[in-house]
Amino acid sequence: MQNKLIALFFALAAVGTAIDANDIPAACKTQCQPVVELTQGCDLANDENDAAEYACVCNAIDAVVQLTTCSDCVAANGGTDFDDVDDAPENDVLEILTACKTPGAVEID
Repeated sequence: MQNKLIALFFALAAVGTAIDANDIPAACKTQCQPVVELTQGCDLANDENDAAEYACVCNAIDAVVQLTTCSDCVAANGGTDFDDVDDAPENDVLEILTACKTPGAVEID
């Protein structure tokens, strides 16, 4: 279990928590705007501290509901990360949601 949490943390650290508006499909802009604002705010407030960024996002009021709504829309509309090198559809919102739902993945000691 500990190894899974460590692997999840490093995978998510590579993604980061900030979701950019240009990473969201056009059909999801309205549903995902709260997630974009939340993740960017947490990124700015906790720069260079991935664990604190995830705690900020995951502990926000209604975060899981907002992340779920956005993630579902993103999945139904082609994914995120249109501006990366591989152009493969991804769902960064789902990765953050998974971290928030994984007990112990975002705890700060």
